Amino acid sequence: MFKKKLSFLVIVFMLFSVVLVAQEKKYVSYTIQQGETLKSIAKKFKIKKRNLKKLINS
Repeated sequence: MFKKKLSFLVIVFMLFSVVLVAQEKKYVSYTIQQGETLKSIAKKFKIKKRNLKKLINS
Protein backbone atom coordinates (compact mmCIF):
# COMPACT_ATOMS: atom_id res chain seq x y z
CA MET A 1 0.00 0.00 0.00
CA PHE A 2 2.82 2.41 0.88
CA LYS A 3 4.54 1.75 -2.46
CA LYS A 4 1.35 2.58 -4.34
CA LYS A 5 0.93 5.86 -2.49
CA LEU A 6 4.57 6.75 -3.02
CA SER A 7 4.35 5.89 -6.72
CA PHE A 8 1.23 8.02 -7.05
CA LEU A 9 2.92 10.99 -5.36
CA VAL A 10 5.98 10.66 -7.59
CA ILE A 11 3.81 10.62 -10.72
CA VAL A 12 1.82 13.65 -9.55
CA PHE A 13 5.05 15.51 -8.80
CA MET A 14 6.45 14.67 -12.24
CA LEU A 15 3.30 15.83 -14.01
CA PHE A 16 3.29 19.06 -12.01
CA SER A 17 6.94 19.65 -12.95
CA VAL A 18 6.15 19.17 -16.64
CA VAL A 19 3.34 21.72 -16.44
CA LEU A 20 5.63 24.27 -14.81
CA VAL A 21 8.31 23.80 -17.46
CA ALA A 22 5.73 24.10 -20.25
CA GLN A 23 4.58 27.46 -18.84
CA GLU A 24 8.08 28.94 -18.85
CA LYS A 25 8.28 31.83 -21.32
CA LYS A 26 11.38 32.76 -23.25
CA TYR A 27 11.82 36.08 -25.00
CA VAL A 28 14.22 36.84 -27.82
CA SER A 29 15.29 40.22 -29.09
CA TYR A 30 15.82 40.28 -32.84
CA THR A 31 16.79 43.04 -35.26
CA ILE A 32 15.20 42.66 -38.65
CA GLN A 33 17.67 42.75 -41.54
CA GLN A 34 16.96 44.41 -44.87
CA GLY A 35 15.13 42.04 -47.23
CA GLU A 36 13.79 39.76 -44.51
CA THR A 37 10.13 38.87 -44.57
CA LEU A 38 7.73 37.73 -41.90
CA LYS A 39 7.87 34.29 -43.48
CA SER A 40 11.68 34.11 -43.45
CA ILE A 41 11.89 35.24 -39.82
CA ALA A 42 9.22 32.73 -38.75
CA LYS A 43 11.13 30.00 -40.56
CA LYS A 44 14.39 31.03 -38.87
CA PHE A 45 12.79 30.66 -35.42
CA LYS A 46 10.75 27.59 -36.43
CA ILE A 47 7.38 29.10 -35.61
CA LYS A 48 4.25 29.79 -37.64
CA LYS A 49 3.75 33.23 -39.21
CA ARG A 50 0.51 33.78 -37.32
CA ASN A 51 2.26 33.07 -33.99
CA LEU A 52 5.01 35.53 -34.89
CA LYS A 53 2.36 38.16 -35.68
CA LYS A 54 0.80 37.57 -32.26
CA LEU A 55 4.17 38.02 -30.57
CA ILE A 56 4.83 41.24 -32.46
CA ASN A 57 1.44 42.66 -31.51
CA SER A 58 1.64 41.73 -27.83
